Amino acid sequence: MEINFSILKYSRLILEPSKLLIEVIEKLVSLKPRGKKERFDLIIQPMHKQFEEVHRDYAQMFRNLKDSLPVKYDNNLYKISGKVRKYKHKSALAKSRKMIEDFDYKRAVKIGLRDWLRHSAQGIVSELKNKKERQYFYSIFVYFLDDEFVENPSKELIECTMKTLQERGGGAIFNTPSSIVIMNLDKLKTVEEMHDYLDAEIHALGLRCSNVIKSYMAMM
Repeated sequence: MEINFSILKYSRLILEPSKLLIEVIEKLVSLKPRGKKERFDLIIQPMHKQFEEVHRDYAQMFRNLKDSLPVKYDNNLYKISGKVRKYKHKSALAKSRKMIEDFDYKRAVKIGLRDWLRHSAQGIVSELKNKKERQYFYSIFVYFLDDEFVENPSKELIECTMKTLQERGGGAIFNTPSSIVIMNLDKLKTVEEMHDYLDAEIHALGLRCSNVIKSYMAMM
């Protein structure tokens, strides 16, 4: 199956690290069988460096959102942008929702890369014959398509998912990328709940990244 490497590749909403990650994946699947060490040195290693940069960008977006939200001190006192101000709870909540709207726009960076991976998954997996490369790509897929994330997945689960990807494609087995983070934040009634939710999301992002790192280290 041919991979469409033009999808979203030059969108202004895609940060440069994400564009470069797509380009390195393109290089990997176009590089016909060579020695494992050569593939690792030429492709996997630079790809992982790009992934780490993408992860830093996205994790920083979450941290920036959390840091931009009001922090309650006492009664109607909130710390916003380093200054303590008097706000009614309703006003502090409205301020928080405005920050979340700004974050939603920036989050399109990740959505674009997720869409590309979802629709290109079948072509990518079809070209990967080495089991450890397949495991690495599995961890990349579930990092971006996080509805499928399982901490410490078994080898059987990884290979089953990759076989299904090869047979049916990412559009069939991965959920459509959603704005579930934004929807969940919008349902929360207090600024404190928003902070707790974002702490949990930042932690989950770190877990997904650690799985990518583990599968990368397994190839070294």
